[in-house]
Amino acid sequence: MVFTVEVSAFAHVPLDAAVAYVADFRNAPEWQRGLTAVQVDGPFPLSRAVVEVRRFLGRRIEAPGELIAWDADTGFTVRGHSGPLRVESRYGFASEADGTRITLHLTMAGRGVARLAEPLLRHSITGELRAAFQRLGSILNGQQMPVISPAVNNPAGRQGRRDPQRQTGTSAIWRRLGTAAAGLAAARLAVRMTQSPDDLQGKAALVTGASRGLGLLIARELAARGCRLALCARTVADLDRAARDLRDSGATVVTMACDISDQAQAEDFVRYACEQLGSADILVNNAGAIRVGPLRAMTPADFDEALGVMFWGTVYTTLATLKYMRDQHDGSIVNIASIGGRIGVPHLLPYTCAKFAVVGFSEGLRTEVADDGIRVTTVLPSLLRTGSHIRAGYKGDPAREFTWFAVGSSVPVVSMDAERAARRIVAAMRRGRAELILPSPAIVATWLHGLSPAAMGTALRYVNRLLPQSADGTAASDNAAVGGLAIQEQLESRLLRRATRLNDEAARRFNQLGGQ
Repeated sequence: MVFTVEVSAFAHVPLDAAVAYVADFRNAPEWQRGLTAVQVDGPFPLSRAVVEVRRFLGRRIEAPGELIAWDADTGFTVRGHSGPLRVESRYGFASEADGTRITLHLTMAGRGVARLAEPLLRHSITGELRAAFQRLGSILNGQQMPVISPAVNNPAGRQGRRDPQRQTGTSAIWRRLGTAAAGLAAARLAVRMTQSPDDLQGKAALVTGASRGLGLLIARELAARGCRLALCARTVADLDRAARDLRDSGATVVTMACDISDQAQAEDFVRYACEQLGSADILVNNAGAIRVGPLRAMTPADFDEALGVMFWGTVYTTLATLKYMRDQHDGSIVNIASIGGRIGVPHLLPYTCAKFAVVGFSEGLRTEVADDGIRVTTVLPSLLRTGSHIRAGYKGDPAREFTWFAVGSSVPVVSMDAERAARRIVAAMRRGRAELILPSPAIVATWLHGLSPAAMGTALRYVNRLLPQSADGTAASDNAAVGGLAIQEQLESRLLRRATRLNDEAARRFNQLGGQ
């Protein structure tokens, strides 16, 4: 189904002036209020402009937009996409006796367009566009525009005009970015219109590692939006408590205790979930296991466990779910990776290796299943206050390893509230975002690593020197992991308790303590 709408505005300005203003990216916020979130403080470098266009779209993009035609006498056409919608915007400029008429013909197609045909949504979108064009006309009529010969159809008059096709350098770049911003603004609005708070109502969502921590919080967020849930985890008691918590809030929940690092168990879970819920609309791969300690304390078994749960578990559940999603030509997959999937974090090497594998799988998966109507979102969080320090295993010098990890994941500036993270993850899934990095320090770290991997490596080397090291004579095979809860019970430090207060509270609230 295709949605079309056309709006226009008249301005008492020459045609060239109207084209120049509409196509200039920096002018977009002045008249597209309500259609775009772009914030511009004045001229700035091209790199900043690209960042702003990406922020405007709310997702990573390969190019701001595709300019397919530009003629100063008739207008320009832009093609692009925003989330599940494809949009084509044709801007027309017609010279009249005392000014210029500007027309936008907008065509949208793709998943979710059927809802745009509803009278209320059509009225709302058309109203927003008309309001924007009214502002555009008022702005143009109120500005002191350049005086250009009105004989636009006269060859002599053309000599005084600059042909946008022939512009070079910064001006031409700004115009291309301008067309992208203008052409995709309405698509952004349409995506917001189709994503009402209840757009997940009745969807079947499968969540792994959902008995506690971030997995439980994502399940709560999905349940609050009307999803029916299928949860899995390894510990029966924890899973039952999580299910009771969700059912008390009115959610439909089915569970299966299983180890998704085993292919047969992972496939059984997906099959059971689809039998009970009737479909598989959403898959959240969240299950994980953390070992904290220096490399010399790790064994191949630690790497096997990390890869089994976090990488192979993700692969097994995804492959089993894809056949259901392909049959319905629709679905969303969320893979919870980590900032450790982009940057090698010391004392978390098995975890980091597994998360690097998840990121590679997730990014390639998104490319291969896009034509099947399936969206894949890769999430790269850093430290979240989930209370996971209680459940992690520590090796080398367990007490000191526990101290730095527990404190680091509790500091508000460095770590992020897990409930807020869950809301952002679900929101990113609803928008079909390719990637979500959180919180802000993780975004900065990723940017710095991309800018200079060598400098980031040097910084992490100094960080590693500050972290505890195991005794030189201790063999890794003799160094069994110690659970965080056991370490915390042994340490009687009032200062440590204060430093980890936020994370300890999260552990109690998010089922990390089990029945305690």
